[in-house]
Amino acid sequence: MSEHPVARSPGRPRSAATRTAILDTATALLEKESFSRISIERIAAEAKVGKQSIYRWWDSKADMLLEAYVERALKRLPAVRKSGDAFRDLEQLLKSFFANVRNPAVGKTIRTFIAEAQHDPEFRVKFHDVFVSTRRDMLRKAIVAGIESGAFRPDLAVEIVIDLIYGAFWHRLLSSDLESLNDTFAADIVIALKPSLANV
Repeated sequence: MSEHPVARSPGRPRSAATRTAILDTATALLEKESFSRISIERIAAEAKVGKQSIYRWWDSKADMLLEAYVERALKRLPAVRKSGDAFRDLEQLLKSFFANVRNPAVGKTIRTFIAEAQHDPEFRVKFHDVFVSTRRDMLRKAIVAGIESGAFRPDLAVEIVIDLIYGAFWHRLLSSDLESLNDTFAADIVIALKPSLANV
């Protein structure tokens, strides 16, 4: 038996590094291509990984692209510092949301996901659970904080208020240019809702 140790072939790339490469590639493609032009094969080729590496973590292209967006793009949302004024904090949160969506790549991606959700029921559920619910939770916390501070009515129908705000948001996102989601629009929403929110 040889006294010299047998040289081992290089091991497989670390899973974490492979997964990061896939998500980075998917995010880059989302920001410049339409949903239909992105394929698992293309992502695998540009990330320099095998297709089996993608299917190890995700069941479909839609699932993987949604996770890529959530992990990368949502982190661009800046934290909103509490000012002690519940109305001002709500307005600042909306301004933060809208500024993020005005980024052409982000706005395009969200519209792409909404379109995909219209004819893929499973994806629609995932889009709501992963993306929509996250945004609603942030808004819910701001409204509940306003109630707890005494600025907002204690009997406020929180979910209805969230629906009203997001109804306005989705309408402009889908029917107008992204620039219409601006600071003035955020302020106008809060002004319009103030009589119903205020604890007077």
